[in-house]
Parts: sequence; C-alpha cells; structure tokens
Amino acid sequence: MIKILVCKDKRVEEGKYEDLALYKKEADLLWLDIEAAKEEDLAILDEVFSFHDLAIEDCIFPSQPKIDEFSDHLFIVIYSLLNSEREIITEELNMFVGQNYVVTVHEKPVPVLANIAKKFSSEDGSFIKTPDFLLHAIVDRAIDGFFLLVSKIDLEIDRIEEAALEKPDQEVISRLFEIKKKIIALRRILTPQQRVIKYIAKKESSIIKEEMIPYFDDILDHIEQMNISLETYRDATTDILQWLNSYLEVHLQNVSNQMSQVMKVLTVVATIFMSLTFITGYYGMNLALPEFKWGIGGVLFAIALMASITLGLLIYFRKKRWI
Repeated sequence: MIKILVCKDKRVEEGKYEDLALYKKEADLLWLDIEAAKEEDLAILDEVFSFHDLAIEDCIFPSQPKIDEFSDHLFIVIYSLLNSEREIITEELNMFVGQNYVVTVHEKPVPVLANIAKKFSSEDGSFIKTPDFLLHAIVDRAIDGFFLLVSKIDLEIDRIEEAALEKPDQEVISRLFEIKKKIIALRRILTPQQRVIKYIAKKESSIIKEEMIPYFDDILDHIEQMNISLETYRDATTDILQWLNSYLEVHLQNVSNQMSQVMKVLTVVATIFMSLTFITGYYGMNLALPEFKWGIGGVLFAIALMASITLGLLIYFRKKRWI
C-alpha cells in the first residue's frame, strides 16, 4: 500500500502515484510511505529516486538499526514499538531522507506514522516544515514508545518487589524472568538506535540542518536515560532473584529438616510396633504354647512383655537422642 502526501506553498494534499516524479522535483516536501511493499512498489525507489541497490535490499530483508550517508540522501533504519503486553513486538522502519522528500518503507502498519500523517494533513503543513523536521517527528515518537515501556517496567519491578516480600513463590520468579527478558530485548534495540541518533546529532549535513541538531540531541538524551534505567533495572531484578533463591534455599532446608523430624518419629513408632507385632504374632499361632496354660496370667504376661519392650525402646531412643 502506498500513501503520498505532498506539501507545496504550505498546502498539504494527497498525491497521485503517476505524478510522483513531478512531486520530487517541484514539491516543498514529499512524503512517500510504502507499507507491505510489492516488487513493483520497490521499483519506484530505483526508477524515481535512484536509491542505492544495497539500501533497497535492506528494505526487503531484516536489518539492524543503522544509518548510511549517500551523496544526496540518508538511509536510516530504526525500530518502532508495536506491542509489549507479553513480549516486545517491533517493526523495522526504513527511511530515505533527501533535500525535499522522506520515503518510509515498512511491512506492518506503524501507528506512529499514521498519527504523524494525520497531524501533517490537518495542519496545512505548519507542523511538518522540512524533511529533517519530519524525520525528527518520526524518530521522536518512535523512541517515545520505548520510553513509556521503560516506565512500565519500573512500576512492574516495584510490584514484584512487594510480591516477593509478601509471598515469594514461583509466580514471582516467572514474572521476574519475563521482565529480564524484556530488559534484554530493549537493550538490544535501543543500543544500536542510540548510535544512529548520535551520528545524526553530531554530524551536520546538507540534509540535517543546524537548527535541528538540538532536537536530535534531546532524543539522544532520552535514549541514554533509558539505557541507564534499563541497566539499573537489570541489576535490581538480579538482586531480587538472588534474594529469592536464598530465601527458597532456606525454606527448602527448613522443610527438609521438618521432614527429617517427621520421618524420625515415624521410624520410632514403626520400630516399636514391629516388636509388638512380633509378640502378637507369636501368641497368635495355633500351637499349644506353655503360656496358654496359665490362663489370665498368660495374657497379663504378654501385655507386660509388650509394655516392657515399648518402654525399653523409648528409653534407648532417648539416650541415643533420636527422639
């Protein structure tokens, strides 16, 4: 899908595909947005704009955040956040920035671009003035999406700390690992994007005007702040995990000790009843044993024998400190 916005004499209107070459020559600012590009769509990049083959190839295959400087344009790759509920989902955003145009190429719909396009169209060109201004608007809003996610991670870590103190269990550990996974993913995305913005902010060119440098410096400050925060969050989650591991080790040791005590008592009881079972089994045999002739005296003798054995075993276990 192709969307063309043309600004001329401070008026913004949607352009026509067949007039694209004319817009490139005469428009004050041309914004060409290509979504889910087909082969014929990408052919425009070569036929109308004469972009480098390698840059066009990067629009087809996944690429890391980067910036390439050519004689008459910049090629920039950044990532925009699409979703972050369970895992971080981003979309690669390829941008060509020239003297009077910006070309954006992406596979999925990017809310950041839709919002800027709406504002661009509704304000008659007063919001977007130049290609570097449009570039800043896109990059700034893309980075702001990550900034909001970093703030959410901060709040989530606070909740996990409270949960760890109240009820440290496997669910808390699972939540911690999810947070650590997000932190690592964010670092992998933001670190190369920091290099891209740093290149733009530190090197003035014919495309990035001097008056726009402070704005890109501001974006760079935001990314550096996020990276510092993420480093702090990574250390915090590591400390919480170590504390939880120590707590669970102590807890398991206590459970093991309690189990040992229970097993000790059960072993003592089983040993005592084993002796009693032997005696009752002995007198339960259908044989003419001498004790059967004693009458009630034989019964009392058997009971006394069992009581004596039980008492003797208890005394023995107590001396051995088994109970």
